[in-house]
Amino acid sequence: MINYQEIRKRLRPMQDVVFYIPLSEDEVVELEKVIGFDFPDYYREFLLHFGFQQDFVPGLFTSKEEFIEQNGYLKESMADYLMIGDNGGEDFWVLRTEKVRSQRVFNWIGDTVEKTDFNFEDLIDYALEQLEDFDIEFLNNADKSWCVQFAITTTDEASLYSTLPLVADGEWKSLGKSDAGVDESIRDIKLNNQPMSLRRLNYDEWSAPTYFIDYKESIDSVMRHGLIKQWTAILKDKYPEFDLIDYGILPTDFEME
Repeated sequence: MINYQEIRKRLRPMQDVVFYIPLSEDEVVELEKVIGFDFPDYYREFLLHFGFQQDFVPGLFTSKEEFIEQNGYLKESMADYLMIGDNGGEDFWVLRTEKVRSQRVFNWIGDTVEKTDFNFEDLIDYALEQLEDFDIEFLNNADKSWCVQFAITTTDEASLYSTLPLVADGEWKSLGKSDAGVDESIRDIKLNNQPMSLRRLNYDEWSAPTYFIDYKESIDSVMRHGLIKQWTAILKDKYPEFDLIDYGILPTDFEME
């Protein structure tokens, strides 16, 4: 088995440049129910120690929503594999889910599975070697944010201002109509006392307009307060068509469009 406690010890000197939020046992159990089977022990332990929101092992899915979505596609053609990420190209990384001792990582290309020359522990070892290479410069956590977009479809705009710590700070301004007939408007708002914009798209044949808010939460806030996580749970409960577009952990100056 992979010694995750030892890995955490190796990461301590890099705590200013490494970020991760472990999943709870209940969260992993719920994920296994959604996917439809138990995860390989070594991957399950990884989630319990580091979760999805981590930035020290490149290539692994950093969003629970993407993990669920991609495994939904995989399950349609292959039921004995679990998708965990990709190599940055068109090849997805998958693990065998049978009770096997091997931690081998496979590439899923189209509907074909090909064996790679590395296993799951190799991915972690390579990431640690990179972090311990003092010639490589990494972004400090103080300069990172969790970047998301809230997409809320509703006919009750007023409810947005009571559901979130949201205050209108100006009137709606029209940005015009697209060639497809979609009206776009924007207004200044403050969310959690931070100035930003609320964007609205509307189309005559839609049942309701959709409102968009781009939001960045600092890593310190993610660790201390978890505002995006809290708001996402509230919005999912109130608005059936709510969607979270998760850009991931990125430099705070990343421009969301």
